[in-house]
Amino acid sequence: DAVRKEQLTTKPGSKLRKTTIGWKMLVKWKDGTQEWVDLRILKEHAPVLVADYAKAFDLVDEPAFAWWVPYTLRKRDVIVSMVNARVKKKTHKYGVEVPRNLKEAMELDRKNGNRMWRDAYEKEMRNVSVAFRILKRGQKAPVGYTRSSGHLIFDVKMDFTRKARWVKDGHRTPDPETSNYAGVVSRESIRIALTYAALH
Repeated sequence: DAVRKEQLTTKPGSKLRKTTIGWKMLVKWKDGTQEWVDLRILKEHAPVLVADYAKAFDLVDEPAFAWWVPYTLRKRDVIVSMVNARVKKKTHKYGVEVPRNLKEAMELDRKNGNRMWRDAYEKEMRNVSVAFRILKRGQKAPVGYTRSSGHLIFDVKMDFTRKARWVKDGHRTPDPETSNYAGVVSRESIRIALTYAALH
């Protein structure tokens, strides 16, 4: 039932037909199962992802994609460029060049003839090492483990001391399936609850 581009009129002034009828996409879910889902539903829930897929597989000219994919991709690019424009790309602090990664830090130490960034990096690695258990070569990871990554952030303190921080890449880690929220109860709420329990 899908409308093909060969069926559309090429008359001047004709408008694109806004339809997704007849199009389904095979979706692979996180649990490994696969399901055919209507394009209408996918377009509403993941427009940018579907638009990127359509562009990668040359589907943009098809009537089901032509009327919305170019607009979606343009809007995505505009938003990304606006965000990038707001992000201040800082390369120096207090007159000291700040590296963006470990390779740049080692290169700056070599150029400056010192090991200030290396010392900051090694200090941070010593501090965070207590949170890790290093497996021996060939040893398998525990059952149920989740792979995650991290990166280094470098900074200069007010006394010109070099600082390194290892931070976790939270955006690459899957969302937890169970709640990890630690609620906080006020002292007054506990007092009221205990009083109510004692009276009943």
